[in-house]
Amino acid sequence: MVRTAQKASDLADESQEMADAISRVLDVADEKGVVAWTDVSDDLTSGQWGRLIEKGLVVDADGDGFALNDPDGIREALGEDEVAAA
Repeated sequence: MVRTAQKASDLADESQEMADAISRVLDVADEKGVVAWTDVSDDLTSGQWGRLIEKGLVVDADGDGFALNDPDGIREALGEDEVAAA
């Protein structure tokens, strides 16, 4: 899913805060499998969360929260692919 990686990269390039927001959501998804707004609301603004949904980086997980569309692509975009493989 090269498109997801590009979308994540474009968002991360907007600001360090957005890159940090994406990384935080990735961390929670890795830990819990799904992410809910309440899991990240202390670390993200509602605008950042909305952008992740709008760009399709997080998608509805059938009412159980949100799942990452392409976790590996997002890691790649953030330069975390080496860390995840370790």
